[in-house]
Amino acid sequence: QPDVIVLPESVRLSDSFSNAEELFSWIQEQHANPNLVIVDNGPSHDARGLRVIRTYLYDVQEESVYFVDKRFLVPQGEYLSNVHAWALSLFTTKQQFSLRKKAVSMFSGIMEDSPAFPARLPGVLFCFETLVPYGVTRAQSYRDPSFIAHSVSHAWFTKPHVLEYELETMMRIHAVWNNIPIVTAGNMADGALYKTDGTIDPGVILEESEFYTLRAFAL
Repeated sequence: QPDVIVLPESVRLSDSFSNAEELFSWIQEQHANPNLVIVDNGPSHDARGLRVIRTYLYDVQEESVYFVDKRFLVPQGEYLSNVHAWALSLFTTKQQFSLRKKAVSMFSGIMEDSPAFPARLPGVLFCFETLVPYGVTRAQSYRDPSFIAHSVSHAWFTKPHVLEYELETMMRIHAVWNNIPIVTAGNMADGALYKTDGTIDPGVILEESEFYTLRAFAL
């Protein structure tokens, strides 16, 4: 009976349900905790009709959904800069270029976190925002959350040992610098709790399969 469930990037739990009422009904059938919060993440279309990466905060207590959009995108992985687009166009056919550009046509979102959100909701840090020096500071500033939820994906990479080490180091610095724990849930990456003393807690493995690992962390 957790208080918060943090899902990896691009799980898109909401895609399995036709509306929010159906989703909350299913959650309440699975969990007895009336104060449960679920942090989900995935691509969406905003009010402008543009593709963005969005975090969904499902608040079971109020049966409300809160949205936060990703502001700092990954070059080449989520959008093509003019330089990359020009270089790619020189070595691909028009059809190949069009397909590639469509696949990475994400836009910086406009839905920001808000102090008006319930205080029990965790702060939100998107995957690439680890590289933003003030990313956790900003996520923490909207309210006074007990921890920061960090959904990540390494699905674009193949055993990125150097990347994992560098991200792990940055996460430890963020946790110590801002004096707030950070919980990472990873797609093709291990979940972890980064504590305010700089240590890393791998959590307690509750269930494990070929495709996922369910970990529990005590804050």
